Amino acid sequence: MNDYDRLPRALRLWLAEARLPWSPSSARRAWRKAMVKALGREAKALALMDALEDARLAQDALVQQRAAEGLLPPCKHGQTEVEGPRKR
Repeated sequence: MNDYDRLPRALRLWLAEARLPWSPSSARRAWRKAMVKALGREAKALALMDALEDARLAQDALVQQRAAEGLLPPCKHGQTEVEGPRKR
């Protein structure tokens, strides 16, 4: 809880309305990047945080849509969940 309490007030208020669960460390990291891009302007940084969350939600929706269509997302190291590891 201390990590959350140390977040900037604007970020804590944004997190209260966020649609995804954010850890304090990932929220702080995204906030710092947003503040750099926004040149220190909170309102612009908050808009960038909204855009980041929208992109993550869209990506998740796309993954779920592909799974419903029977298309598996790629796994690490050139394998799929069905195939298992590729032999070399």
